[in-house]
Amino acid sequence: MKISVLFVSFFFLAPVPPVKCAMRDTYNCFLKKGNCRFECHEFEKPVGFCTKLKANCCMLKSEI
Repeated sequence: MKISVLFVSFFFLAPVPPVKCAMRDTYNCFLKKGNCRFECHEFEKPVGFCTKLKANCCMLKSEI
């Protein structure tokens, strides 16, 4: 019984891809308290890149 449960769980979990880099970039921008925008506002500075959205990670200049 334990072997069949192990086999079934491995069979279904094996094709699951790892977390993609694009999502990680966007999440890191969120943790920095930034916003993913195509263009930063005058009072913001680009501090990174949001790959999934193909945008810049923008933060207020006062927070940097």
